[in-house]
Amino acid sequence: MNIKTDLESQGYTFVDIYQADRDSEDENPLWYLHVEKIETHSPSSLDARNDELYKLAHKHNISSYDGMDVGPTKQN
Repeated sequence: MNIKTDLESQGYTFVDIYQADRDSEDENPLWYLHVEKIETHSPSSLDARNDELYKLAHKHNISSYDGMDVGPTKQN
């Protein structure tokens, strides 16, 4: 199972995967995986979710996990 499939099995929705801008051609490419999941959290549950994502990155040999963005959902 790859990380995208693993995240989708946990209720995340795949949005995009894209390469970050590089300062020079000598740098290794850095890729971003963008997934979304609507959840309500307390500070402690959000911290626990972040810990789970760090563990998931380690499980899939992802060399860098830089955290997540949080915010309100879009209103219809």
